[in-house]
Parts: sequence; C-alpha cells; structure tokens
Amino acid sequence: MRNILSLLFIIFFSSISIDCLAQAAAQKLYNEGQKLQLTMTVAAQNKAIEKYTKAKKAFDSQARKNDCDNQIAGCRKNIEYIRKHKPTPKSTPNPQKKEEKDTVYKVDPQTTEPVKLSLSVSSLEFKSGGKKKDNHQVVVTCNYDSWNYTAPEWIQITRNGNTLTLTAEANKGDEERSGTVVVTCKGKRAELMVYQASKFKIKNILKL
Repeated sequence: MRNILSLLFIIFFSSISIDCLAQAAAQKLYNEGQKLQLTMTVAAQNKAIEKYTKAKKAFDSQARKNDCDNQIAGCRKNIEYIRKHKPTPKSTPNPQKKEEKDTVYKVDPQTTEPVKLSLSVSSLEFKSGGKKKDNHQVVVTCNYDSWNYTAPEWIQITRNGNTLTLTAEANKGDEERSGTVVVTCKGKRAELMVYQASKFKIKNILKL
C-alpha cells in the first residue's frame, strides 16, 4: 500500500512539473513574439504570428489564449499598414535578377502625422492574491492603430479595441514586486508602472 501511495505522489508531482514547464515554454514564445512585433517589417510580423500561434497551443488558460489572438490580430494590422506604405521600388536594368528584400518602414516627418500616444493612468497597484476580479483597465490614446505592448511575465493583458485589461498572478514572494508595461507605436513609447504587494503585508491581507 505504501509503495502505491508513493507511486501516486510521484505521478502527481511529475504532472505538475511538466505542466509548469509547458506554461513557462509558452510564456517564452509569447515574449519572443512581442519582441519580434516591435520590428515593423512583414518578415518580423509573420515570425511573431508563428510564435503567438505556438504559444496559444501551449497555454492552458483561455485568457492567455485570448492574449495570443489579440497579438496575432495586431500583427496582421501591422502587415497591412506596412504594405500600404511600402515605398515603390526603383527600376533597375535587370529587374529579374533583383532579389526582393523586406523593406523596413521609416516614418517621414514631412508626409506622416507625428505619433500621439498616451495612457489613461501612469501606475497601477495589485493586491497580493492575484484574483481575476482584481483587474484594472487602461485606455490607450493613439492616432495610429498599429500600437503594441509588452508586460512583465506576472501581468496578463487582454486587449479590446483601445482598452487594456490587466490582471496579476498571485505574488508568492516575501517582497513587493514591480514592473513596467510599455506601449509602443512607431518608435514612441508610453510607460505604465505596475506594483503588487507581498502576501505578508498586513494591510493587504485586510483588504482581501
């Protein structure tokens, strides 16, 4: 009987470890996709879509899967924008031998409206428990649709139009933690500081 219980414990904890590794791998793919998405080229956006698609399959949370869908939609909008504003290639003596290269979009200050980017708040604070109902909304104001965002691993973001809904995972550490959510559009940045209390602070325990 003792051997059976030991075997069951091993199987149980092994399954938990495998699931944690799978979620960590999915988060890594998601982060790689966000980095690629910041480069305004068709090739980079397509690579980002591949990363988000793999991450979506690996995530076990529907909220994280929705995050991937939102980021993929953003990449596709970026591709449309890049292709729409792609410069006309100059004619060459031998166009058949010319290799097609992915063109990086550059903002021309004389013909393009300057980017106007702002956030409705500059900082947010989360309770230590990381409950889903403890969420915060941030409105992004931008004169272009092709803006993206990055966030710390312990922050989950769902995008709905120009509104970002942020939730935090439970803080199991002994110290308060902080991070920065960065919204970018064509090289312009807007930053949002996020904080989360530790589980041992009495004032946070009383609020839960």
